[in-house]
Amino acid sequence: KPIVWTLHDTWSFCGSEHYPNGFDDIRFKNSYSKTSRPKNHNKLDLDRWCWLRKKHHWKKNFYIVCPSHWMANFAKESSLMKNMDISVIPNPIDTELFKPIPKKISRDLFKIPIDKKVILFGAVGALNDKRKGSDLLLKALDYTSKEISDAIILIFGDNKKYKDIKCGIPIYRLGNINDKQSLSCLYSAADLFVLPSRMDNLPNTGIEASACGIPLVAFNTSGLSDIVIQNENGFLIDKFNYKEMGRAITNILNNQNLRRKFSLNSRNIAINSYSYEKISNKYIHLYKRILSS
Repeated sequence: KPIVWTLHDTWSFCGSEHYPNGFDDIRFKNSYSKTSRPKNHNKLDLDRWCWLRKKHHWKKNFYIVCPSHWMANFAKESSLMKNMDISVIPNPIDTELFKPIPKKISRDLFKIPIDKKVILFGAVGALNDKRKGSDLLLKALDYTSKEISDAIILIFGDNKKYKDIKCGIPIYRLGNINDKQSLSCLYSAADLFVLPSRMDNLPNTGIEASACGIPLVAFNTSGLSDIVIQNENGFLIDKFNYKEMGRAITNILNNQNLRRKFSLNSRNIAINSYSYEKISNKYIHLYKRILSS
């Protein structure tokens, strides 16, 4: 039977790692040769060992679906999947669940002051996973803190305790948000959602925030470039220019008309790009194409 495989990270065409070790890591392109091994690796080359097992067992080509164009391009460049059929279909979200909620209601739920400008950031391991870029975001906020003295930042997705986390504005850590309804309310409580990831496929947080009508700021890298349309629903920042990110955050927070424009566009883009109806139709089209061949 034909196998359709949707990729949520790069593990399928890499070794044991779920993302390359930086943008200079191209082992997935050169078949994990012995000479391409990082100098600080020793003993068993686990990534090469895993990659060879994949090459040995995956004799039949799969139909590959990548949620982002970045992921699709990586798959097309990989020595393991370059000859496979590769399509781009984003992850779907429930745009009826993730939708704008009046700020008075959403902020009351989380006891957030109505007179503050709220920046939101969240991810699994938000403060612990370097790939998610929390250090870059904190630098950006520290750089521009004097221009946004009436702002606060909310961080969710990490329950670990950290000391000395400062960025010039108050930080409120919410831990894990375990149900989608609360998460939808949290997005709606924000004035801005920031995606400071160094490398990411198509993080659901970005498209969920977009569906809730929240402006976005992200680095112009990997799958984030699919989520943020420059000057339409937010700003894409040259990677990894935290000063420029700080200026973009300030620009949005201090410009109500810009926030209103980005908010409306965010909601419309999410409905037209990520709704169940849109994404399911794309899969149906793919299945029919496979069956007809």
